[in-house]
Amino acid sequence: MPRLATLRLKWFQGALNSEVYLPGEAYRRNTGVYPLICYVNNISATLLSDRFDLAALFVARAAEHMAKVPALDSERLYYELASRYLSHVIHYIRNSGSAVKFDADRIPTWMLNAGPQTVPDAGV
Repeated sequence: MPRLATLRLKWFQGALNSEVYLPGEAYRRNTGVYPLICYVNNISATLLSDRFDLAALFVARAAEHMAKVPALDSERLYYELASRYLSHVIHYIRNSGSAVKFDADRIPTWMLNAGPQTVPDAGV
């Protein structure tokens, strides 16, 4: 796996759990964003253990959640970063040599085709 793609995953994972991107009460179970945060964090864990099949499952769940539960104003930055992360994870897995298939019925086409992503500046 290219070193830059792996480094970008780590940058995303750090940003996704930072106070800059997470809404203030994001880890409360009764918020709409909580399931998305859990899916995203599960993706990170499954990638660490090279379970790309499970990572693909959680990518589909995260994408589906984002389609069904629109972001509140306070969650927009997180949703935008999560979208980039999901796109990058798809690219990462496809370029790993894995034969994992992604669920095109649950993951938007633009996300499946987005390619490698970068972590934006928090002010963007």
